[in-house]
Amino acid sequence: MEINILNEERLGTLDALLSNAYCRSQMFLSKQMAQLRPELTMPMFSEITHRFQTARAEVRVSLLQCLLPWLENMELVAASVPPATPLSYIMFQTKGFVMQL
Repeated sequence: MEINILNEERLGTLDALLSNAYCRSQMFLSKQMAQLRPELTMPMFSEITHRFQTARAEVRVSLLQCLLPWLENMELVAASVPPATPLSYIMFQTKGFVMQL
């Protein structure tokens, strides 16, 4: 009986270690792919966000971590926002904002 408990504890520890290593390797691969294949950004963004909708809470964390490197390849553009100028940057900085338009 004690041997079974020890084996279960080892398997639980092994599962936790493998789960952590698997998550890290997914993030590493996602980062490498985002850097090497930026043309896949929109398909990857679409796929990850599609799966996010039905994923369990713990899986959503992993999906967001894998999505992060792909977001660096994206540029969001709003048609209703005028283009940034040096003057607009100065105006926002003096109002306490740190972000440039």
